[in-house]
Amino acid sequence: MTEQPKALIVDDSINMRKLLQLALIKVGSFKVDEAADGGEGLDKIKTTPYDVVITDVQMPVMDGFNLVRHIRESKLNRDCSIIVITVPIPDEQRQELVVLGANAVLTKPLQAHQLISTVAGLLNLT
Repeated sequence: MTEQPKALIVDDSINMRKLLQLALIKVGSFKVDEAADGGEGLDKIKTTPYDVVITDVQMPVMDGFNLVRHIRESKLNRDCSIIVITVPIPDEQRQELVVLGANAVLTKPLQAHQLISTVAGLLNLT
């Protein structure tokens, strides 16, 4: 991991991106990039290494399933931690996200402490 961990938040809701960014502040000193959809997120993962990517599932341009797959296929970010945040979905879809490479799947409504403990655990910041 880099000295100052880098995070990418991919969500079409600006309010959700801001809430996630505030939660990351409680974990540590993160450099945070944002993307408003999966396509914009994909562009960023092609050029910038991240320690963690936090993504929504339902987004325009590219959904979270495809974004997770592309991250795991990328040379630059294939080993980063991926946290998917979603509305309640069937167990089969949760399992598909894990098979594609998600390290954690969290369900909305999300509590800040859930994200904080998940990020800290995945990045060994505890």
